[in-house]
Amino acid sequence: MLFRSNIFVEGYIATDDLDLVNDIVTKGCMLDMAEQMQERTIKLDFEHESMRGDSELDRQLNKTINPVAKIEDFSMDKKGLKIKAKLNRHTPRFNEIKNSIEEGFLDAFSIAYIPTETKDDFRNGQEIRLLDKVNLLNVAFTGTAINPKATIEKVFMKSLAFLEDQKGVLKKPKPDRKSTRLNSSHIPLS
Repeated sequence: MLFRSNIFVEGYIATDDLDLVNDIVTKGCMLDMAEQMQERTIKLDFEHESMRGDSELDRQLNKTINPVAKIEDFSMDKKGLKIKAKLNRHTPRFNEIKNSIEEGFLDAFSIAYIPTETKDDFRNGQEIRLLDKVNLLNVAFTGTAINPKATIEKVFMKSLAFLEDQKGVLKKPKPDRKSTRLNSSHIPLS
């Protein structure tokens, strides 16, 4: 049997906490991002490398970088917008990314977006930008998050071999008690 495991990472890509550049992602914005994730698969990279470049040509070429993960599932709770991402086993950087996450060097998420609806507010004498709607471009694994609460919460492995074994266990036929009793009562005595 072929043994293959998938590595999943869970955590918060957005919370309504004040970040280090005085932005707050509102609950409405998180719901909007969740709708975007329903419409298309959002990919993850390392430190937004697919968005960077010194020239327009570099930026266009970097858009073709193989993603290191993709969002498989997401949910909202009182803390924020939480995702479950599956690491890409086929990227040459798989072990680097996986080990960096497991050892806590990459311990957070960062979102790349274009703001489409914002409001300015003042809190505790500071001007803050409230993000009400954004065009979510991608999500990145990072070790230096702008939102310190956008953290990786859990890393886990699911083995396909284990799942296949479980399917076999669940599909084993149960003995039919009626037919067992009938057979035992019809045993010839001589």
